[in-house]
Parts: sequence; structure tokens; C-alpha cells
Amino acid sequence: MLELLSSLLSAILWSPFSLCLLMAKFHVFSIRRHRPGPVEHFCSKHGVPLSHSTVTTRDGYIIKMQKLCPPPGKTSRGAVLFIHGMFESSAMSLSHGMDSLPFILQKRGFTVYLGNVRGNIYGLNHETLSPWDDEFWNFSMREHAKEDFPAMVKAILRETRHEKVSVYGTSQGALVSLMGTAKNPSLNKSLSLLVAVSPALVLRPPTNPLVSLVFTMDETILGERQYLSFATFFQIFIPDFVASFVAFAALEASGMAAKEIDRAGAREVMASTPSGFLPTRSMRMYKDILERGPAFYEGGAGGECDFGKISAPVACWMGKLDCVLDVERSVALLRDTCGGEVVRMEVLEGYGHCDMWYSKASKREVTGDILKVIEERGGSAVRPRLRMSPDKGKAGGAGGGRSRSRSRSKSKTRERSS
Repeated sequence: MLELLSSLLSAILWSPFSLCLLMAKFHVFSIRRHRPGPVEHFCSKHGVPLSHSTVTTRDGYIIKMQKLCPPPGKTSRGAVLFIHGMFESSAMSLSHGMDSLPFILQKRGFTVYLGNVRGNIYGLNHETLSPWDDEFWNFSMREHAKEDFPAMVKAILRETRHEKVSVYGTSQGALVSLMGTAKNPSLNKSLSLLVAVSPALVLRPPTNPLVSLVFTMDETILGERQYLSFATFFQIFIPDFVASFVAFAALEASGMAAKEIDRAGAREVMASTPSGFLPTRSMRMYKDILERGPAFYEGGAGGECDFGKISAPVACWMGKLDCVLDVERSVALLRDTCGGEVVRMEVLEGYGHCDMWYSKASKREVTGDILKVIEERGGSAVRPRLRMSPDKGKAGGAGGGRSRSRSRSKSKTRERSS
């Protein structure tokens, strides 16, 4: 049955009309980089003050983060970085509208950063490459973890001067933050808490036909640079209410949501979904995770990374009805291999993969619980600015002595020349 559906979809995609859409995807880049993003649109509509931070990775990708500052007069209690999931952008963090966790944390005095990764609508710039170049798309979640994640954390530390950052990752974002910490162990001292919500750790074979189709379809049909890239064509040229309707329908058909979706809160976010261009290399990596299971995370040459190198505290929430994760093996993986303290491990009855951030129930039953843990563990002091003592130069400090001797020699040289 799956092979039949795959063949049918392949035939549809290769029709003349679909070929036009696939060709049109190359124009999507230019349009999307310059149009107002979903986060900016939402915050402008609701009168929320918003600023931006731009991060340049070591390999030249330029990524934009949105920043929510504490209310005027409040000293920042700490910094929290949100990292989105697959096919998404930072807009995913606002899936409950004004009741979303970033706004709650902001009101309670935290400085909140909505993170992005290379390849989504906020990460389509590079110092030397263009999205038109094949080389631009030569990355996967490995680079999200190894390059994008540490670049964002370090930028936040520099900008806020906080000693530590808390990280909230959903699905792929949780995997990226855990892998990023394991691949960059020096980050541990800068992380007060890693919150992993439905982390895409150990996957199980998909049973839903729609999800199975995504895993089995030929990459040449779905795009050699980006997987499902043609979907963004529809977002640009059809009204938002139609785009959100289609996205909600796909979410329910995929079996990712087991509870009632918060349609009112998530409508504006869903209108921009998918807003991330997933490289084909990332899809291959997901298939590798599916095939290898926990062995994917073993240290040494055979594994991708060693979770034993994570010493920062970890808190995790998963749904028992998750159709994507092998929940039991994911829980065991974190408990048995994670080098840091697992401060919370919750497996919630009746919750699917996306219910943690899209369902009405999660606002009442999950958000408050996560908020409590972040408030308990996520506070961070601000590093004092270094100030030179006025007596240091007189005390014969090496730097001060050299600077005075240089200035004297320069003045003598000027006098001689005159």
C-alpha cells in the first residue's frame, strides 16, 4: 500500500504543473529572505517589543535570533534560548499565542531568545554563499549541533553577560541541543539547564501512512537540496487561513497530535509551517537514527556523539502516545548515558509527539511544570564588567609602564622632528 501511494505521489509530483512548482522553489529563497517573518508579524500585531541578534557561525552562516527583554525596570533573572523542531522556525515557540512560554518567562524577568538554525527562513544568509549554491545546503543536523547551537549560546553570553544560559528544545531542537553539548563539552559550564521536550532521540518505525511516506519517498522527487521544499511555494501564494488549515489537517493526519489542538493560539504559527528548509542530508540522518537506535549515540568511532560528555542538568518531557519516538528506549538512553543530573523525567499519559506545544491541555498541564523547573534551575547571575583601578597604572603594572614609556618616547620623537 505504501509503495502504491509513493508511486502515485511520484507521478503527481512529476506532472508538468508540479515541475513548475519544483522550479519555482528556487525563487522562494529571494522572496522569503525579505518578507516579514512570522515572529515579527505576530509581535507587531500584538504590540510586543521585539529586538534581534545576528549570529555568524564559524563556517559563515548568518542566523537571526529574536530577543524578548524583561519589562522595563526589571533586572534580568537569566537567559533562556528556545530551539525549534523539524521543518520549523522560531515561530514554533509561539504556538500558544500570547500564552506561550517565551512571553510568560519574559514577564517574569527572563531574557528570552528565539533561536533558529541554518536553512530555515531566518538562516538563509551566508558570508560567501547563496541559497542558490549547492554548497550552501551541504549540512545536516550535525552542523546544527556542532556549529549553530554553540554559536547562539556564546552570542547570548556575550550580549547578556549572564554566566549561564538555559535551553528549551522541542523535538529536533532538543536533539540538536543535546548533541551540541556532547560535541562541544566546554559548553557545559555555560548551561544552567537543558529542557528536552519530545526529543527526537530513538525513533521507532512509523506506522502512520503519511509519516511512512515521508521516510520512503525518493529524495530526487522531494528535492536534492531540501526535503519537501516545494511546500513553501504554497505559503507564499495562498492566504494564511488556507495555509494554516492545510497544516492543521496534515498534523492531525500524521498522528502527531493525540489531543485537541489549540487552533486559536497556533493559527498564525501554522500558517508559516513548514518554515524550515530541511536538507536532504538531515533526512538521511533521521533514517540512520531509525536504523541504529541507541547505538547512534555511543561514543567512539561507531557512534555520533557521547552523551556521557553532557554534565549540565537535563529535564525531559515525553508523551506516552508518541508515534515517532521509542519512548522507553529514549528514556533509558538519557538515564543510562547522560553524564549530567536528570532532574526531571516525565512521560505523560495521553500525549502525542506534538501535543506538548500544540495542544490546549499542555497550557494547563505542561507549561506550568516546565516554567517551575526553569525558574528553579535557570536563574543566572550577570558577570561584572571589568574596570581598571586608577591605582593600577601607578603601581608599576607591566602594561601601564610600557604604555607610559611608549608615549614618552613618541613625544620625544615629535619634539626632535620639530
